[in-house]
Amino acid sequence: MTWKFHYSLEGDYLPAFNALTSKVYSLGLKSGNDISPTQYLKAKNIFLQHDIIHIHSFNPLIAWAARNSGKRIIYTEHGNFGVGKKKSWRDDLVTSLQKRFLNASVDTIIFNSRFSQQKH
Repeated sequence: MTWKFHYSLEGDYLPAFNALTSKVYSLGLKSGNDISPTQYLKAKNIFLQHDIIHIHSFNPLIAWAARNSGKRIIYTEHGNFGVGKKKSWRDDLVTSLQKRFLNASVDTIIFNSRFSQQKH
């Protein structure tokens, strides 16, 4: 079964996702920093229905739900390293959480380029 998981009910790609024959799940998160126990449980329950979880961007709530689902996790790194952006303490915290997640919970990491691989 193929499916797509979308963080919010808005966005440029949502109409394209909805046009697919795949099932689309949406948590309706307000942002990448949205930490809702209800949304966590919803994400975990979705993950429990599938064999493999494939993630393309880091979100602490999604990572935690994926990790706690006990399913195999594939993570694709697209190389969005915040180049040119002034880092805040939140950025440093999220980067630390992402490193822990990638090292302790992810079964396979795929890089979209050698540059992305070298940055990790």
